[in-house]
Amino acid sequence: MTLAELSATYRQLKDSIRDIDNKKKEMNADLKKTERSLLQAMEDADLDSFKNEHGSFSIGRRTSVKLPSSPEQWDMFWDYLSETGAEGALKTVNSARLNAWYKQEYEIAVEEGNIDFSIPGIEEPTISEYISMRKA
Repeated sequence: MTLAELSATYRQLKDSIRDIDNKKKEMNADLKKTERSLLQAMEDADLDSFKNEHGSFSIGRRTSVKLPSSPEQWDMFWDYLSETGAEGALKTVNSARLNAWYKQEYEIAVEEGNIDFSIPGIEEPTISEYISMRKA
């Protein structure tokens, strides 16, 4: 192949990939919109799950917390870790590690009957719902 042919092929492939990426973004936006509608329809019907010819659908719930957002919150958080001896579990803190640790701590607190569980410096968790689907 010549340079002209190779560069033309390269350009066509790049353009095709860009078009596919754009289409994927549109489809993901449509999927999110449909997911919100399905969640609402399931809530309206008082369903946590259902099955039909398209698969098994259920509502999943994900709890997440955010990293402290201010120096004061970080200080409160580090003080809590020091007081409880948990600083070793979180030598480095990123969002995924914080959420895994928080979930573990929350489960322990619930087992101990502590329904008012909170961690200084960490805001209240948010709960997001999503659709879990399995093939029929």
